[in-house]
Amino acid sequence: MPVVSSGKVLVTGANGFVSLWLVQTLLEQGYSVRGTVRSIEKKDHIVELFKMYGNKFELVEVEDISKNGAFDAALEGVDAVMHLASPFTDKIQSPDDLIRPAVDGTVSILKSAVKNGGSIKRVVITSSMASVMDLYPVQSLFTEADWNTHSLVEVEKQGIKANPIHIYLASKTLAERAAWDYYNSVKATVGWDMVALLPGMVFGPMLQKVNSPDELNYSMAAFFKSLMSSTSDQTTQEAVFSPLGGWIDVRDVAHFHALALKTAEARDERVLIVSGSIFPQNIVVEGVKINPKIPNKFGTEVPASPKQFDVSKSQKIFGVTYKTLDCTVADSMKDFAARGWLP
Repeated sequence: MPVVSSGKVLVTGANGFVSLWLVQTLLEQGYSVRGTVRSIEKKDHIVELFKMYGNKFELVEVEDISKNGAFDAALEGVDAVMHLASPFTDKIQSPDDLIRPAVDGTVSILKSAVKNGGSIKRVVITSSMASVMDLYPVQSLFTEADWNTHSLVEVEKQGIKANPIHIYLASKTLAERAAWDYYNSVKATVGWDMVALLPGMVFGPMLQKVNSPDELNYSMAAFFKSLMSSTSDQTTQEAVFSPLGGWIDVRDVAHFHALALKTAEARDERVLIVSGSIFPQNIVVEGVKINPKIPNKFGTEVPASPKQFDVSKSQKIFGVTYKTLDCTVADSMKDFAARGWLP
């Protein structure tokens, strides 16, 4: 299957934290980009960000990604698809309020690729470490061979009473499973192949318009709260001493997505992309080195995380190294400071 080293790429959810970095990366590398947003009314900031690229960047509206045919028009004439759009909210009445849009949106874009994808050569699905990682293991090493069954069982048993994180993990797991099931059912008849990338929690500087910390996306909210919550309060300490799992810099995520287009060996692969395991204290320790006004009542000792990730496949296929945490914390704090959010 030919790789995609040029042409037009569809990026779904183009106004998101990761998607904006991906759009910028692709444009810098010479691709044309068509981005989808749920409401075209939110376009001004995005258009301003990428105006220097002229007609190599365009936005289209896809109001409901879960509808059959939602992406039909958006896929016309594109050479590759990057599907990042996925809902996350804790304001739900049922697990299906989160799970169904994630699953249906993923399958919807693959169905549209079958119908209207005559020019498409590769589809890249953004999954998550959530698809491999059980939430509460005693000690675990996770690889691409693993699937998160723990969260599925918890949601099945407890429904809306399940931990909201379990519901999110289940939505990512089920969406990726549905993608592979559908792709495997049609791949003998289509002219494109598929790659799934599984990033850890994504941290780093932001390109999107965010007016206050209250508007941060889930992963950056966790990062900011970790940085700012080093207090003597016992409840906060217990929360801060809970492992976050794996992490990765947002710019690395964008870079891996671009490489997934160009790398023949990525065909039909499921690839974990995780820089390492992390506790919130790791963020605090690095943050204090940069800004001594950040309070640190935990010292410099950070326990070993029970969650470890084998990313040897990503290194073998893509041959790249990951950004270090001190770099990511430093650049994130510069961003926060520029927004007036740090002491």
